[in-house]
Amino acid sequence: MKSAKLALISICFAVLTIGAAVADEVSAEKRAVIEQLLEVTSALAIGKQLVDVMTTHFAQIIRQHNPNVPQYVIDAIPEEVNAALTESLPMFKEMIIPIYDKYFTLEELQGLGAFYTTPLGKKTIAVMPSLMQESLRMGMRFGEAMAPRIDQRIRARFKKEDIKI
Repeated sequence: MKSAKLALISICFAVLTIGAAVADEVSAEKRAVIEQLLEVTSALAIGKQLVDVMTTHFAQIIRQHNPNVPQYVIDAIPEEVNAALTESLPMFKEMIIPIYDKYFTLEELQGLGAFYTTPLGKKTIAVMPSLMQESLRMGMRFGEAMAPRIDQRIRARFKKEDIKI
């Protein structure tokens, strides 16, 4: 079991390291345009909202399977998930930048910030499913990598508060 966890941690570290290295290859100008586009479209905020929905659903499942769990335990789960994600959002953004870099040129990214009714808008619609699929896969790997950290935070909080789980 320990070797499986070590292998998973090693793989996650490799993925994060490779993602950071690839992100460094994006020119400063293109990086700035991508970051502005992510901000203008609220792409990261939308991702965080999806996590909020999933966390709420997860808390409901825990409540269904363990009706005697105190409410403060249920409330702690989304708090710790959100804290872990908020701390790690810059890292996630660094993982997303190369995906935008892969699908769009600097000029196209600049155009995206200003319009949505031109031929470039049509291209955006055409490539968005692929971009979103890759982002979703990366997000799933990110979530899997975050699971031990979230578990650690929740366990530490419960231990600090002398809550037995």
